[in-house]
Amino acid sequence: MTLISSAANATPMTVPADLSVGDTYRIVFVTEVVVNPGASLLSVYDSIVTSDALSQPELAALATTWQVLGSTRFLALVHARVHTNTDPTNGSDPDVPIYNLQGELVASGNADLWDGSLQNAIRYGADAVQNASDVFTGTTPDGLAHVFYTLDNGSSTVIGSSTSTASQWTHTTNISTQPTQVYYGISALLMVVPEPATVFLMSLGLVGLGVSRRVN
Repeated sequence: MTLISSAANATPMTVPADLSVGDTYRIVFVTEVVVNPGASLLSVYDSIVTSDALSQPELAALATTWQVLGSTRFLALVHARVHTNTDPTNGSDPDVPIYNLQGELVASGNADLWDGSLQNAIRYGADAVQNASDVFTGTTPDGLAHVFYTLDNGSSTVIGSSTSTASQWTHTTNISTQPTQVYYGISALLMVVPEPATVFLMSLGLVGLGVSRRVN
């Protein structure tokens, strides 16, 4: 496993700069926690990425849920794109932009996420520090479970590269022989809300408007 993190700390960008109040989006990151695959249920991996996300105050403050971008097959066939509600063939899945924790656009929507390339690599951990690592996915570039090497196949699992923007982000040409790697985690749907200070100033403006009307 290749694992490289920058020495400098960074602040996770949980509200991308190019969004406006009311816009919806999702966040994706690379875990720092290194855990051996093999569990049959994706809920086990969801717990791993959730624990990693909640270790960062900025992500904990979002009060959202987190899921693994991964697939299983043997006990239950579950595709990553179905598990994470990013299936481009399912019109009921929220089709929103997805960002990494430096505020870079990873995919403009579900079809863009699973078309074999990313606009920017996921590459950052929950602390927003670059984590150039092999990542357990068990998933093909179109978001479907691999025919054999899924997360529940133990250490013989499809891996991706956290720094890739090509199809290798989810599926490299190699099957991991390492006992442990990391995972991708993705948030549930998030919405940009006004900053508390902005809401306060807006309230003051409305109060002033009301006073003005009463005086007149």
